[in-house]
Amino acid sequence: MTLVGIDILSHKICLENRGVPICVLGSGLLNYYPKENSTYFDQIAKNGCLISEYDLYANPDRYNFPARNRIISALGDGLIVVEAKEKSGTMITVKYALDYGKDIAAVPGPIFWEKSTGNDVIMYVEAIRSVNIKRLGKFRKNFLYTYILVYYLE
Repeated sequence: MTLVGIDILSHKICLENRGVPICVLGSGLLNYYPKENSTYFDQIAKNGCLISEYDLYANPDRYNFPARNRIISALGDGLIVVEAKEKSGTMITVKYALDYGKDIAAVPGPIFWEKSTGNDVIMYVEAIRSVNIKRLGKFRKNFLYTYILVYYLE
């Protein structure tokens, strides 16, 4: 089975821990992308929820994914960025989350790893902004972050 990216990996971990995954597709509900992960999509449909705003057999057009990220950012109370290139779909999701007034946190990655450059941008911007101590305290209670610096967007 092929895993591509953090999205499908997070769904796999959620399923393994008897969670309820919610997966927003950039294609139709009956045209999974990537096809190699169709077993996971079937498990998500059975144990959680698949969401698409496209026709059942719509192809995974590259313009569909920014729209998908809009829906992803609207679903949760906040967003924790684990990996993001500086110019990526994740950063589009961050922009939508900001527009919706969501809390944003970023986990720092290796400094020379391309997939953590977006995380670095988020944390840099947040270092310049004032940190809301009350929110940070609430976040500290909910997540173990001994080696993780967290900055909230204001």
